[in-house]
Amino acid sequence: MVLNLEILLNDSWGSLIDRPPSGWRPADPNKGNVQPGCQGVWLAQQIGKRLEQLGVFGRSLRNTGSVVRRIAQEEGWQADRYCGFDDQSAAHVSEIFADSNAAFADRAWNCSWRDRMPVIPMRRLEYQPPANGLERQRLETLVDRALFDLARHSRPLTRVLASSKSLLATSTSALSMHQ
Repeated sequence: MVLNLEILLNDSWGSLIDRPPSGWRPADPNKGNVQPGCQGVWLAQQIGKRLEQLGVFGRSLRNTGSVVRRIAQEEGWQADRYCGFDDQSAAHVSEIFADSNAAFADRAWNCSWRDRMPVIPMRRLEYQPPANGLERQRLETLVDRALFDLARHSRPLTRVLASSKSLLATSTSALSMHQ
């Protein structure tokens, strides 16, 4: 692949040509790409499972991310940054982009990609909730709250939730037992 310098200069990566990176730095969890943290990712996954049990296509709902982010910020979870990568998955992604990264580094910095972007050990960080108890009940209540928040903007979800209050209670119990 041949890179066009004009495209590079008009691209956000073009700024790296004059200011090569000094390595990865952790992002401030309260700025830029605000993440919901490990527990927020768990919450989003549980919402998805619950929607599936209810027969609702989650991608059809509006504001799902903002509901999860709002709860995560209220709970103070965003500082506990989620990382879905381990060394193996990071290596796989690096492999996919190896040719274009090599071409960019050669053209922009006249060196290899790894000279500027060394391999960083990755450790998957995921939330493991308690199997039962008060904390688990509190988390399941947050899942219910998120579903009802989402239902405010979705008549189909509102109807499903109204007609399946017993299903919600059953699914909450089933989730508690299986996780």
